[in-house]
Amino acid sequence: MQAAAFRQSGYLTFPAMLDSSRLQIIEAVLNRTEGSAASARQMLRFDWCVQLANEIRNTLISTRKDGALFVQPPSTVLENLVALRFHIDECGAEDGALKLVPGSHRLGRVSDADKARLRDELGEVIGAVEKGGAMAMSPLLLHASSKATGGSRRRVLHFMFGPPALPYGLEWPQAPATGLR
Repeated sequence: MQAAAFRQSGYLTFPAMLDSSRLQIIEAVLNRTEGSAASARQMLRFDWCVQLANEIRNTLISTRKDGALFVQPPSTVLENLVALRFHIDECGAEDGALKLVPGSHRLGRVSDADKARLRDELGEVIGAVEKGGAMAMSPLLLHASSKATGGSRRRVLHFMFGPPALPYGLEWPQAPATGLR
């Protein structure tokens, strides 16, 4: 049932994916790195983040890494990827939750000119996720961050999963070896 719902809408939310003890550890690390955008983009240097990624399963793909060259893959590659967003904080409409256009992922890559029209035609929903919950989504799903209007934070660990081999001679960046800080 969930697989069919994911194929239809392009996203699913899951409550309580991170237990309170895991959340406390993550929050403590994030509080120490607060205000450092570079460290927030490089969380895989922490053993606990590598361990979490390994527990989730599949191949971890780094979507941002300073100094690395990234390409815009064709839709056929993006169709086989799943983003998993673990929410460290409650993320409702006032917290800047993602705005999602359900079903838009089935249209492949969409031009900028068509995005507003598709949002109007297909409708837009707020992808609220509770603290410790997660959202799985297709990278092809039309989505945008909302502006936070409340006083809360919007901390998310974002992992990308995909097949081990890529076409066209493309290669995944390698996750760092274990034994890091």
